[in-house]
Amino acid sequence: MKKVLFIAYWYPNSRNSHKGIFIQNHASCLNLTCDLQIIDFSIENGKTWYKKDVFESCDSDLNTLHIHIQSKWYKFLYYSFWFQFFTLKLALKKNGINPKDFDLFVSNVLFPSGILSWMLAKKYKKKLYHLEHWSGIKKFLNSDFHKRKGRKALKYMTKIGVVSEILKKELTTEQLDSKISIVPNVVRSNFSYLKKEKAENTYRFLAIANWRRPKNPFLFLDALKVITENNPDKIFEVELIGEGEQLQEIKSRNYPFQITYVGNVPNAELTNHFQQADFFLHGSDFETFSVVTIEALLTGTPVIGSPVGVIPEVINDANGIVCENSTKSWSKGIEDAINTEFNHFEIAENSKDIYSEERITAILKSFIEE
Repeated sequence: MKKVLFIAYWYPNSRNSHKGIFIQNHASCLNLTCDLQIIDFSIENGKTWYKKDVFESCDSDLNTLHIHIQSKWYKFLYYSFWFQFFTLKLALKKNGINPKDFDLFVSNVLFPSGILSWMLAKKYKKKLYHLEHWSGIKKFLNSDFHKRKGRKALKYMTKIGVVSEILKKELTTEQLDSKISIVPNVVRSNFSYLKKEKAENTYRFLAIANWRRPKNPFLFLDALKVITENNPDKIFEVELIGEGEQLQEIKSRNYPFQITYVGNVPNAELTNHFQQADFFLHGSDFETFSVVTIEALLTGTPVIGSPVGVIPEVINDANGIVCENSTKSWSKGIEDAINTEFNHFEIAENSKDIYSEERITAILKSFIEE
């Protein structure tokens, strides 16, 4: 069994239990086939000049060394790789973790995890496998202060896994094709089919997001405004789950249909919201994956979405509509969807194993063993 050092900056912690949960899910899968040591390294805004907590945990059989730094200077520290490198080496040494003992390193997200892991892998002459989830990687490689380090890290890496075809295209200009393979996110199986009860002449839509860019709820809301005005005999209702600054703009527009603002909802309670919805809406200008659309499919809810993330890869005539990002396209897409008889049970059944833990575990095992 390979010994793997797994380094992540996006990772759930006490301040944010949802932060980087998709990375933790990858770690859980790797842990089934490897002897895994996780490094959870976070640098966040704090009230003091500098506070560092280093501690170990073994939650869900995941051996994790947490390095949590809070500082008023967090932006400076986030960009200081020599500080991070020294801090990481010191924490590893104090906790009896020797990088020489590992067969390979795995990093997650190029900045800063990928670059720091490259510095460590280069020092100890270890192979570095990288998992990329970041929608901002193309912009980073074109304009960031550390873009040269980023390119050097990518060149050094043995293999690069990306979560979707769209993200793969983002990296094609970097001449990395031979290294890149698709390693999707895990979608947990706690989302399951529940029979829907259709209200007569009423169409209920659900959307879930962190309501800030690149999310674009105005695509489907403006489209529904057009449809509502053209269909006075039909009732349209939208439920928005999540928080974010876009909600104030939505409220100010006075849309001519009912919008219910729910706020944040625990994952365990989302299935009931999907059950009440006839359709799931996902409007966005960019996504690297979009786990929530797969969760919708697992409950048998048809998806109407933008051509971003994995949506063009998984949405078809049997389970939803893919719209171009214009009001005209979204209006047509929603009208086509409400006039289509979807088999909700088959939508759920056909989606069950695509991104299951078992399948992603097999993909990750192949990824690091090839």
